Amino acid sequence: MDKPYPIIHVYLMDNDNSYKTLNLVSNTSTTVIQLHQQMMKQLNLPKQYEHFFTIWICSKSLQLQLKREHLPMQQLRDWSSQVMALTDSKDPSTEVPRLVWRRDVRLGVNHELHTLKNPNAIRLLFLEAYHNYINAYYPCDEVDALRLAAMLMLLKLGEFEPSRAKHHLSNDVNLQAIVPFTQLRYKTSWVHKIFNQYKKISADVFADGTHAQQEQVMHYNFLLICWNLTVYGSAFFDALQIGKNNKSTAMIIGINDLGLHAILRDTKQMQHSFKFDQIEWVQKKEESAVEVKIKSNGRLLLFRTKQASLICSLMKRLSDINIARAK
Repeated sequence: MDKPYPIIHVYLMDNDNSYKTLNLVSNTSTTVIQLHQQMMKQLNLPKQYEHFFTIWICSKSLQLQLKREHLPMQQLRDWSSQVMALTDSKDPSTEVPRLVWRRDVRLGVNHELHTLKNPNAIRLLFLEAYHNYINAYYPCDEVDALRLAAMLMLLKLGEFEPSRAKHHLSNDVNLQAIVPFTQLRYKTSWVHKIFNQYKKISADVFADGTHAQQEQVMHYNFLLICWNLTVYGSAFFDALQIGKNNKSTAMIIGINDLGLHAILRDTKQMQHSFKFDQIEWVQKKEESAVEVKIKSNGRLLLFRTKQASLICSLMKRLSDINIARAK
C-alpha cells in the first residue's frame, strides 16, 4: 500500500480562513506549479484562468508572490530570514507565514476586465478585492464607497426590506464591514446614504423578478467599480518617502500593470499615482531606496525601503509586459 503524501494548506482570501488541502507530491521538493495545478482542480477553474491566480506567501508584515519554480516548503522554512532582510519587524518570530491563493500581479487589469466570465474566478477575485477595499488599500471617493457598500448589503441581506436594512445598519460592526475605516472618519450620514443606495441597487437587480445569479452579478459589479480604481491589482510594499530636511512620511507603495501608486500609510489617502510612461526609476542600493523621476517636471521622489529591489524588479517586469502588449 502506497504511503500517503504529506499535505499542506493553501488559504483563500475570505474572512473565514478557509483553505484547500494539497498533497506535497514531491515532498519538500514540491514546486509552486505542482500546487498550482492542484488548486486549479480543487477550485474547478478552467485552464484559461491558470494565469489569473498564483500562490503567495504572506505574514503580518510581508507578502511575496512566489515564482513557479519556488519550493513552498523551503520558503516557509526560511521565512524569518526573509522578514529580517525585507522588513523592519523587531520580532520575526511573530511573523507566521502561510500560503495564500491570490491574483497574479502580472495579470493585466484590462485583460481581466475583458476575459473574466467564470463564476468561480469572479468569486475569488471579488474576495480579494473586498479584502483590499475594506482595509483601505483601494482608496476611493464617497460615491464609489456608497455603491460598494450597497452591493455588500445586497450580498448579505438579499432583496431590500426597510426594517431589516435599518436594523443591520444600526450596528457599528456591520457598518465597519462595508465601509473602510478611512471613510467612516468623515462626518457624513453613511447610514442614510447607504440605505437609499441599497434600495436603488436592489430595485435594479430584482427588476425582472428573478433571483438567479444575483450573487455572481453582485460580485462582478463590485469588481467593475474596483477595476476603475488605479491601484486595483497591486502588490503592496512598505516605504518611507524622504522629503525636505530628510523628513520621512510612512507610505504604502502599490505596483500594478498600470504603474506606481503611493498611499499615505496613516490616512490611506492616495498621495501619488503614475503610469509607467510618466516616470523613470532607479534603485539606490547604497540608500536602500527607489528614486522616481517625474518626466513632466523633473521632480525626484525618494522612497526608502528594504524592499527596493523587489519594487524595481516588479516595475521593470510589468513595464516590459505593457510595452509588449502595445506592440
